[in-house]
Amino acid sequence: MAYVIAVCGAGGKTTKLFSLADEYAKCGYSVAVTTTTHMWVEDNFLEISDIKEKPQKYKVYPITKRNGEKATVLSKDEYDKVCSIYDIVIIEADGSHCMPLKIPRITTEPVIPSNVNEIVVVYGLQSIDRKIKNVCHRYAELNNKLNELNGITGDTIVTEDIIKQFYEQFYKKPLQEKYQNAKISLYIADMTKNDNYKQYKKIVLVLCASGKSSRFGENKLLYKINNIPIYQNTLSKIVKAKNNLINIFKNKYAYDIQIDISIISSYEDILNDNSYNTINIKNNFSENGLSSCMKIAIDKFDNYDAIGFFNADMPMLDDDEVYKMIYYYMFSNKTLASMYVLKEMHNPAIFDKKWYDKIYQVDGDKGPRQIVVDNPRECYRYHTYEEHLMDIDTKNDLNKIIK
Repeated sequence: MAYVIAVCGAGGKTTKLFSLADEYAKCGYSVAVTTTTHMWVEDNFLEISDIKEKPQKYKVYPITKRNGEKATVLSKDEYDKVCSIYDIVIIEADGSHCMPLKIPRITTEPVIPSNVNEIVVVYGLQSIDRKIKNVCHRYAELNNKLNELNGITGDTIVTEDIIKQFYEQFYKKPLQEKYQNAKISLYIADMTKNDNYKQYKKIVLVLCASGKSSRFGENKLLYKINNIPIYQNTLSKIVKAKNNLINIFKNKYAYDIQIDISIISSYEDILNDNSYNTINIKNNFSENGLSSCMKIAIDKFDNYDAIGFFNADMPMLDDDEVYKMIYYYMFSNKTLASMYVLKEMHNPAIFDKKWYDKIYQVDGDKGPRQIVVDNPRECYRYHTYEEHLMDIDTKNDLNKIIK
């Protein structure tokens, strides 16, 4: 019978799972990959009905039953069949909605078969320096469980020590009681341990500043908060994020990346702003809505590897959050990135050049949001604070701003 490994937790499970599979395959074992929850189906996945004999060694065979783009759970007989044929069976046994930290429902999660030999709990290093409540799957449902950890609340900033406490209390302790003969370990996944960033030599960050401000009563982008126009509040955060990105790639990776910032606006007062050496472009088609800004950007920057779009009316945007979203996106091997609050997508968003033609087809004031919604497996989700993503539509919205 197979040696069975269950991979659970959050923030890098699938990557760890296939890394383990490759390691065992290189050692000469036949390896099967499957799930007891759900996972994306890749082109090389085999239907369980196609498995008829002992497979070749030195290969990884992802096995599933398909339900559209998702894998569904094998029946007990199907699972037993896989275990009788393969040397190693590795199971994705948990879900986390792309968040890097998790508190499991201990009565039903993770979903681990009784014949498990080893359990690997994965947590994502990208949760560090962020509030627990914004990066933890099931926090809203199970936040009372934090009472088991001394002095820790949803507003506590994640550290590596807190990750280890989550592992010990929420996974290792209950799993040891249930699977007494299984080896249990923690793996802290660092998604930056690759060179995916090298596919990005030129990125442009576009500030879309052509809104009509019809509900605000005057040009909201020029309205001053703490003596600074709203658009400049937003712009300054993008500039800081750009500088941080250039510095970290130069100093940590010896990699020179070109990051430009562009302002696309219908307002002369904004276009005349040269405070940050931006590329300013007149939008003569602002009556066509947000899509006009996107099309201008594609026309101007079609030779760039990626374009990030930012609404100019987001003065609470945090430069460190912008920096981290772009930084992790560049390592993620994804072609889209967006900020998320729980399961809800928000601006800003980043698009690899493969999406430029699609963006150009968008009309009206929708922007390219639907591209992200329709392609979830292509998107790196950066989970953040709702207050940082607030846009200004009316003067009443100004009351929500933290001064």
